[in-house]
Amino acid sequence: MHTAHRTLLPQGISITNSEVANVYLARGEVAETEEQWGFALENYGIGLSLLPKDTKTRYFLFNNAAHCLNALELYSEGESYCRRAIDINPTRPEAYGNLAVSRHGQGNLRGSALCLVEAIKINPSDERPVRLLKQLLTDHPTLSLQCSQIACELEVIEGR
Repeated sequence: MHTAHRTLLPQGISITNSEVANVYLARGEVAETEEQWGFALENYGIGLSLLPKDTKTRYFLFNNAAHCLNALELYSEGESYCRRAIDINPTRPEAYGNLAVSRHGQGNLRGSALCLVEAIKINPSDERPVRLLKQLLTDHPTLSLQCSQIACELEVIEGR
């Protein structure tokens, strides 16, 4: 653990790596709101270097780093971080949405659509992946013909 963090605490109070990593997660999130992608990414990297045991913290450090990498158009690297987040918790939708962006940025439109479908299945009330999938299918109408899973999900979405 970084010793500077210990000196700011009263004697006898301990702090875990997960708690310190959460501070870096929060700092990264603030930087993201200001579109300071590099600074946010730096904070997420420091948080990850602390090897936090808390799975939620680890998930969001990887997921948010992926979002920054995508914003910097480093899609292959973003995909790697998305996959790490999904490995940690495959039941959360955020990393699937970011993976869709990574795949789209790499020209894998079918893969992007399938990731959006997965995000929608996990959280059907989130309109962002629905909107992105509809736009992707509008821009590339043959995608739904190429994959029955995309076509089926589109029917479910349109039935809402």
